[in-house]
Amino acid sequence: MNQALAIAAPADAPLLHVGPNDVHIKPGFNPRRRPINEASTDFLEFADSVAEHGVIEPIVIRPRPEGGYWLIAGERRLRAARLKQITAIPATVRDVDDETALVLAITENVQREDMTPIEEAEAAHKIMSDLDGNVDEVLRRLGWNRTKLDRRLLLIHAIPEVRDAFLADKIQLGHVELLATIPAESQSGTLKAIIEKGIAVGDFKSRIAAFARNLSTAIFETAGCQKCPHNSSTQIGLFAEHINEGRCANPECFGNKTHAALDAKKQALAGEYNVVFFDTEKLKTDYAVLIEDEVGAEQLSACKGCGNCGALMLTAPGQEGRIAPDVCFSVGCHATKIADHKNDLAAAAKATSSPKGTGKQTVVKGKRNVGNAKKAASKTVNTTPKAVIEQCDRFYREVAGGIANGDINMKMAIAAHALYKDASGFDLEPYIGQKRLTGRHDLIAAFYKLDQAASSKLITALAVYIAQHKKNDNWMDKDLVKTAERMVAITGTNLVGRFKLDEAFLKAHTKAGIEALMHEATNADGQTFVEWLNAKTEKGDDFKKLMGKKSDEIITGILASGFDFSAYVPSCINGRLKDHGINTNDKKE
Repeated sequence: MNQALAIAAPADAPLLHVGPNDVHIKPGFNPRRRPINEASTDFLEFADSVAEHGVIEPIVIRPRPEGGYWLIAGERRLRAARLKQITAIPATVRDVDDETALVLAITENVQREDMTPIEEAEAAHKIMSDLDGNVDEVLRRLGWNRTKLDRRLLLIHAIPEVRDAFLADKIQLGHVELLATIPAESQSGTLKAIIEKGIAVGDFKSRIAAFARNLSTAIFETAGCQKCPHNSSTQIGLFAEHINEGRCANPECFGNKTHAALDAKKQALAGEYNVVFFDTEKLKTDYAVLIEDEVGAEQLSACKGCGNCGALMLTAPGQEGRIAPDVCFSVGCHATKIADHKNDLAAAAKATSSPKGTGKQTVVKGKRNVGNAKKAASKTVNTTPKAVIEQCDRFYREVAGGIANGDINMKMAIAAHALYKDASGFDLEPYIGQKRLTGRHDLIAAFYKLDQAASSKLITALAVYIAQHKKNDNWMDKDLVKTAERMVAITGTNLVGRFKLDEAFLKAHTKAGIEALMHEATNADGQTFVEWLNAKTEKGDDFKKLMGKKSDEIITGILASGFDFSAYVPSCINGRLKDHGINTNDKKE
């Protein structure tokens, strides 16, 4: 069984024999865009084979709410069985949602040899988007090498008209590959000429020089191109016909160098944005540009600190290396923020027009002007960047260390847990009233509620038990962090004054993330860092000037500014207790 089919049919998936007419084909679901021609010789021969030998490879299906099944993979086998009026065929059942079913269908179809390169390209693009550009995982699922993946993704730059022409057998794959290397605005007219004049791939490759890439637009170093035979500058004086000076007639070489330059630029942007994707790594339906008038100034600032907010880098011919900033890669969250902002504007407008309103709140050009009224609650983000999460983890572990140092009950709780983790099979019910708890955080919370006498009794019992039973270790880093958070919650520890804004915490953020922090950070007077810094000069643009500098200079400027961060606790830290489902009321009575 090949890799794709292994994905589509795991060992625990039930195998049934179903009637072909009980399986329904969802319109537009099949990743194959070229329709199955049931009158073709190939299909009729395949159907004869199915009639003689049956369906050898099970189709893949999923339950249909209204009865029967939806097809995931195996449409050709299903149609052949229907044509030959076979009463039952083998099927593997997967109980999955639409999105997972589509990934399974794509993976299964891509592995089959009769899928067209265009269909493979579109399917690979979809999987790449679903996997957030994880190339290694895409290659694993498809069973491809990197060269094949890159060649297929190049076809995405061919306009839909070109791809459709290939699927309709009007042009060959070589035409598509060459057309994909020229700007989109030139493809339609060129395609028309190829079809009308019957231009062969070899001839078109010769003529592609007319669309040779201008070396002055290259995003890579061109010093090594000066003496290249494909550089039109070397042709002047040698041939009567030549391309304009300074153009590259070798699209493959130009493309390889461009690809390497794009990779380098993407890596360099890692400190500027939380996430950066190539346009080949994301479908257009899987991202949206953040616009202040749509989400509001406060939410836009908050979104810049979100792990799903970043930049899209264009790779299409003529647009290589261009950056689209402030792009949200969580379209569901983006839609929610737009709806929330509309509700805020409607509420503000209603308050302004109400006879009981203060008259201090107005709406101007789609933005809320708060004036002296109480500021709106801080806006939320969908995902915290990984580097920031690590800094939050470090903070909670340090605070927990201080608690363990000064709270005798916590010391006893940790000591009891340290023994319990080695006491496989120990019955806790006589000591805490519960038979079994999983997770260090739950156990320490339960042990903490015991008085010292009960804790001492538990520790003694555990010590005896461990001496008589086999040791069983099971440490987990994430559980350690969650335990630290629970220690903060159950002891009611106030985080204000414990958090210290330092270089390491700021360096964990991108420039956009730092900007969001400074809009959030307040001093004892209730001023944000941005307001405080801008108030220092008449122009009030000091923060904008600061953010125009390099990241290291921005961090140095913030830490040396003199702003009072002593009462500030970032929302990414404060929000942990709620985010992890910890009940802050489970303190010891």
